[in-house]
Amino acid sequence: MQDICKNIKLLRMRQGLTQDALAEALYVTRQSISNWENGVSRPDVEMLLKLAAALSVDANTVLYGPPELIAQQKAQRRWLLRAGVFAAAVAGYALLYPWALQVQARYSLLWAYLLRVGALPLLWFGGGLLLMQALQLWAGLQPLGLLRARRAVNALLLLIAALIVPMLLFYLIGTLQALGKSSVSLSFPSIPLYTPAAVAAFAAAFHMPYLGGLLAIARWLTGGRDDGDAAKTA
Repeated sequence: MQDICKNIKLLRMRQGLTQDALAEALYVTRQSISNWENGVSRPDVEMLLKLAAALSVDANTVLYGPPELIAQQKAQRRWLLRAGVFAAAVAGYALLYPWALQVQARYSLLWAYLLRVGALPLLWFGGGLLLMQALQLWAGLQPLGLLRARRAVNALLLLIAALIVPMLLFYLIGTLQALGKSSVSLSFPSIPLYTPAAVAAFAAAFHMPYLGGLLAIARWLTGGRDDGDAAKTA
């Protein structure tokens, strides 16, 4: 309700009315319309109903804004909340990684290596997704609707996960065993085609984690309009 002045101006402009034309329809002065739109004064209840009729909306729309505007404002607040969670995750990684490097150097464990491969590409992915959602909410950017390309990106993501996750879990278990001073020695099984591809994907995740961000951008861009609208209502 505190944005009623903005709502009146927005609804008037949507109707293609000047301040003079709206004032004439309501039998008030143009200065009254200007005062309402600038927050100097507000219409009373009776005038609010007349104003809503003149703008072809109901009184709630004048008070609280068009439904799509309300939905967008809610989506923007949710985005800010997700951005806060993302910032906390980035800060957590920035704190944990130096500690993991110290542990890795002291005990010959792969904590830093595993943390970089397992977490950093995901942070880049989340950052890329947040970037595209921000461009949609504040700049009006919409997905392109390239559904075949979207399916290809999804398939690539599943393939990358199938290559990296098993190796990541394997080395994590091996690191935990080393930490427990287990005498059992593990080595990743050599599987034709799969193992070289998994090693290459693992190395790419370590050296080029920003690819996660590029994949997130590609996945968002190739989505349909329904995906873009989902960001406003999720």
